[in-house]
Amino acid sequence: MSRTNSILLRVLGLVLGGICALLLAASLLAWARFDGAQAAVELEQYFKTHYQRTLVMANAPRLLPWPSPTLYLQRLTLSEPRRADVVAQVRELRLRLAWLPLMAGRVEIRAVELGPSSAALIRERDGRWNFADLLADPPTDDTLPWPLKLERIALDKLDLNLLDRGDNTQTQLHDLSLTLDRPQIGSPARLCWQGRFLQPQDAALNLQGNARLTLSPELKAAQLEAMTTRFDGELEGFAGISGELRADTLSWDRDSAAGELSGLRMHASGARGGERREWQLTLPKLHWQDKRIGGEALAARMVSRDGSRSLQVELQLPTLAPTEQGFDTASARLQAQFTQGALNGDSTLGFTLSANPADGQWRVSALDGNCRLQHPALRKAITLGLGGQGSWQPARGGELALQLAQGDQRLTAQASLPRLRPLQARLSLQGDALDFDSLLDPDELPALLAQPLPPEAALSGRLTLAEAQAGGVHWQNLQLPFVLDKGRFSSSGYTASAHGGRFKGDLLLDTTGGRLESSGEFSTIALESLRDEARLPLPAVGKLSGSYRIAAPLAAGRNPLAQAKGALRWRLEQARLDGVDFARSLRELRPDIEAGTPGARRPDTGESSRFDSIVARFVFARGRWQTNNLQAGASWLNISGQGEGSLLATGLDLQLRANVLPAVARGDTRDLAGLRGKTLPLRLKGPNMQPDIRYEHTASR
Repeated sequence: MSRTNSILLRVLGLVLGGICALLLAASLLAWARFDGAQAAVELEQYFKTHYQRTLVMANAPRLLPWPSPTLYLQRLTLSEPRRADVVAQVRELRLRLAWLPLMAGRVEIRAVELGPSSAALIRERDGRWNFADLLADPPTDDTLPWPLKLERIALDKLDLNLLDRGDNTQTQLHDLSLTLDRPQIGSPARLCWQGRFLQPQDAALNLQGNARLTLSPELKAAQLEAMTTRFDGELEGFAGISGELRADTLSWDRDSAAGELSGLRMHASGARGGERREWQLTLPKLHWQDKRIGGEALAARMVSRDGSRSLQVELQLPTLAPTEQGFDTASARLQAQFTQGALNGDSTLGFTLSANPADGQWRVSALDGNCRLQHPALRKAITLGLGGQGSWQPARGGELALQLAQGDQRLTAQASLPRLRPLQARLSLQGDALDFDSLLDPDELPALLAQPLPPEAALSGRLTLAEAQAGGVHWQNLQLPFVLDKGRFSSSGYTASAHGGRFKGDLLLDTTGGRLESSGEFSTIALESLRDEARLPLPAVGKLSGSYRIAAPLAAGRNPLAQAKGALRWRLEQARLDGVDFARSLRELRPDIEAGTPGARRPDTGESSRFDSIVARFVFARGRWQTNNLQAGASWLNISGQGEGSLLATGLDLQLRANVLPAVARGDTRDLAGLRGKTLPLRLKGPNMQPDIRYEHTASR
């Protein structure tokens, strides 16, 4: 038995050895007969004839006989149609060949292995792709210089640069590797891929996925099943992004330009600084033909959390009705809930969405909804009614028109949106009358102003109000140009009218540094009516003009005036000083003056003194004001002095020097003629509206 086995093994070895020798001889013969120059001519002519593209090879193809016959090509470039611009570069390409046809002198390709390569895929403004001709006329055995009987396709380290000239966006697929095993017509083949998805300054994601690919005859249709793609990396500043994209099926038909996607599901999460964000998307069905798109039950959800800040947004598109350019959704719904410190709220919006995804056009109409806001600075939770419409196109930006309503108060907003990420907008806000005092609690207002503003947003515009009630004052013709940038709100050159006068100034609200700064000027303000309306504890009235600058920190639970710093220059014409009658006081203090002894009196309610003008400069610091140069003049009396007071309580302390002028001898003050030419040291101390007046003998001269 062992002898028989030995004979069989010898015979088998002889046969196999003969076959190997025959194959080797055939390979050597095929290698010797292979004409690389002719192969190069055939390939170049093929692309020139069918696609009007120029294929250039640095070297003629070589036939490598071992370990399997392989046609080896190096340094290939392919041009745009009828142009010299290079669209693709291939460092090396290996075409694995079938043994038996090769021994018969025919080249039959069984596997394609593409080495490090790059290609530029460009979408023109009219929607055409620069590779559309390659897809419109795929190669067949009748047109190819060599027939394809593929058992494997492998791409390694392919770089794809995708440029959309419509919105000038650029995307890259870097180090893309793809393998397709046994791609037989009508039978599922396993497709695997991995690579990196890149967008300048926006995204860097690692991709890895697989699916089952089924191709139809003549490559007119295809279907992917059980598609899964896992990704991780960075996206729009979020690090540690990880997620998964799944779909049950994705099919398309080249002739009818139709396709269908079913069972799409996506989830992802990532972090940016202290913020943690999650995304979810489901789309049971989507279908398209040319530009017409239909589908159902699209649902998207985003949740963001960062300490005391949170945001949750949900979008629902129940149906996508096909249109000639895309789709319409008549019952779209957007819901949001947010919290930022003590501020919280929610919003519900319904709208109609019309989309032309091919051109990036999106239009929102019939917007109707509300937004509820709650904060300790609000006297009660307020609900804003929202209505309007808008549009967006990447190449042109967007436009937005909104109407906001709170009770009987109305505000219209027109916005131009050059960018959405990060948000850039130019706004025009207009209203007839807004009552801020009815909405805001002044004691809690600093906490609201200290709320952080979005640092990435860049907004500019103008607020125009015919009338406004704010700070206890009725304002007219308010014009507030503004800029929001890097978490700072500023207004340069705001103007408003009130009580017969005009205000003009600049404003800075810096939530990143927690401070408020303002400077400006005012003229011919009727101070008495302003004082009465705003209930201000001011002892002087008249026509007020001047300028100011002030800076104050903003923090919840703290009065900004306690830490305010600044200065106020003011001039009061046709002035009246309430709380003290200087003529009466000098009469009652005259005995002390003549005796050279200190004296004091408490003015009666309703006393006042008139002056042609009062001029002063006040400096603010640590909750107090101080003046070193106060001047008041009347026909019979000049007063100069200095002093201080509190910004947080009513109280003043002024050291004055009163000069009695010759005109004292005329009119109602002629009984004080004996004091003419004297300089009298006086002091006002006590409540703003009714301070005591004292004669300071020790300072007289």
